[in-house]
Amino acid sequence: MIKQVYKVLPGAGIRIKKSGFFNFESLYKNMKEWFDDHEYIFHEKEHAEKDLPLGKEVLMKWIAEREIDDYTKFKIEIHFFIERLLKINDKYKGELKITFFAQIEFDYKNKWQKNPFSKFLFFIYNNYIIKSKILTNYEPKLKEDVESVRKILKDYLE
Repeated sequence: MIKQVYKVLPGAGIRIKKSGFFNFESLYKNMKEWFDDHEYIFHEKEHAEKDLPLGKEVLMKWIAEREIDDYTKFKIEIHFFIERLLKINDKYKGELKITFFAQIEFDYKNKWQKNPFSKFLFFIYNNYIIKSKILTNYEPKLKEDVESVRKILKDYLE
């Protein structure tokens, strides 16, 4: 059954782990450019830092959204959790865990959620009328976008 929010990746997301050196400024710049080039609106939802004896602990949550049409929106979330973060010259060293989440939002303007009858029509529309379009067009495209962003990230971490 296709609901208003359709998760494209597994519930726990897709995780990448890296321990060692990385260039976070270049990574941020290139990921931001990718989102801009692919018409996603990118923003940092959360950023928290703690100074600890072994280095900083950083939590960041990025969100990128792209309106496909008046009914459909793609959303990619990237969560960074960095432990033992130290800046050495112009690079960073630490233990990095990155998790990707992706979902398709239908009726993101809530036009079909006003009363029980329109909610019923929403259900029929998603699960019978455009279901094949969702599964053969929207879902593969969003997965492709996530994989493209993951590749940029992996290239910077290696």
